Amino acid sequence: MASLDETRSLLFSRGLIDQRKLFSFVTAKKLPSGGWGLCAMGINGDKLVIFDADTQGLDGVVKDILYEIPLDEVENFKGFKLWNLITVKFTWQGGRFSFTNLASKIGLYEELKSSCKK
Repeated sequence: MASLDETRSLLFSRGLIDQRKLFSFVTAKKLPSGGWGLCAMGINGDKLVIFDADTQGLDGVVKDILYEIPLDEVENFKGFKLWNLITVKFTWQGGRFSFTNLASKIGLYEELKSSCKK
């Protein structure tokens, strides 16, 4: 079972996230496809990459890429941070996305907040 740091390093070595290694497992509350549950998200250059994920024991396992979203195409970004609880909502190409439980100390929320249209 891989640690979160090992997962970040693996995704970086495969070119799925960039050198900043901004990555977190998240809970999808709403996806345009109607899906929900455990996902993962990371930043690769100017794109937000959303992965399907699953659990393996106490660890998360990254699976297929669900969405690659150019950050400059994200609209109506709203974020809420209260201590370690982070929630983000946005639209892309008319689809609505909603996530909770982003890791608070890695900088992913701050990057999304600064890069996405309000």
